[in-house]
Amino acid sequence: MRPSGSLNSVVAIRPVAAVIAAEFMRTFTRSAAWIFMPLYLERVRHIPYGFIGLIFTVASMAAFPFALLGGNLIDRLGSRKILLTVSPLLSIVFFSMSFLVYSEARSIYLYAAFISSFPLATVQATADSVVVTHATELDQRITAFSLTRISANVGFSAGPVLGGALSALGYHIIFAMPAIAAICETLLYWAIVRQDTRAGGVEGAVFHFPWDDRVFILVVLLVSLSWFGAGQWGTTLTLFLSSQYGISNLMIGAIYASNGVAVAVLQLPMNRLLRRIDEVLRIGLGSVIYGVAFFLYSVSGNIFFLIGNTVFLTLGENTISPVMNSLVSRMAPPERRGAYFGTLQFFNGFISPLAPLMGSEMLQSIGGHHHTFWGIIMAINLSVAAAILSVRRLRGVRERLSL
Repeated sequence: MRPSGSLNSVVAIRPVAAVIAAEFMRTFTRSAAWIFMPLYLERVRHIPYGFIGLIFTVASMAAFPFALLGGNLIDRLGSRKILLTVSPLLSIVFFSMSFLVYSEARSIYLYAAFISSFPLATVQATADSVVVTHATELDQRITAFSLTRISANVGFSAGPVLGGALSALGYHIIFAMPAIAAICETLLYWAIVRQDTRAGGVEGAVFHFPWDDRVFILVVLLVSLSWFGAGQWGTTLTLFLSSQYGISNLMIGAIYASNGVAVAVLQLPMNRLLRRIDEVLRIGLGSVIYGVAFFLYSVSGNIFFLIGNTVFLTLGENTISPVMNSLVSRMAPPERRGAYFGTLQFFNGFISPLAPLMGSEMLQSIGGHHHTFWGIIMAINLSVAAAILSVRRLRGVRERLSL
């Protein structure tokens, strides 16, 4: 692998800087809504765990067709036009959710608004990835995608803490925050992302899917499976901490905040430590760390232990996350980057929603058996790691990625 580009050279790229800033605003506000939505449904509306998991699953699966559609539209129209369309729509959706919570409207309307946010957010994330890829050289991309993650996790470290405090005043405030942030993101994209990142000359079906690129499909499928293994982070873990250990909203926010701080502090040092390891091997290693860290949540409900274990889990996240987009950018033809990133989001949208559905159902049935519950989740992560490392040995994969 080539060494990553220098930090200063990447930050100086204006479109990359815009995405970094947008990621911060987005996760600072949306993280609280994402984390406290299941708690609001369970504590205020008394929705069963299994149905909460089903809502998150439906929301995520609703996004995956739009990932492919959005990626192809980006190739045709350019990232700027897509971002200036999607971001205002997200503001409207989150303002609607805030109003529905405040007015105590029927749950079905809240479900509809929540589910509609996922396709829009998926298209927005795909467009951001294309903006970063077009604006950087190959040797700058791991650094660029790492910086967007750091920015996002700085926001993530503060958002849940603020959300936990604001939940005492009313859950509707939590959902108003991302609506305001989406307006700011729109203005940022309009002012800075001036270049039309459309590759040009893209024709054919809007739902183009690169089935003919079998090596890419195999790799991206396994990458998505790694997110299935890691997918108990979020809905399942939040419900487990609340129901099994009796952790308060504020302390749950602090646990998730430790994840954001760990990403911000450790991501770049870990990139330097792992710079000689290829992307596929990093994803396999990260899945192993995820599995062990998940099992350790069964050991103790002590808040300091939980925070320490969350930092350990973050090492797995830091190992995997930055190289996923870099891996896709290496394999994608320049004129089809939107479609290839959209394909990654497509597989993630199809596979990863099964994680909270499985986790919430398991929590409802065997959640009281902590070692068994988290032991099954560890076994899933270790199995995914073994599959990834086996595929890495295939000749076609090694030739394509110059391993």
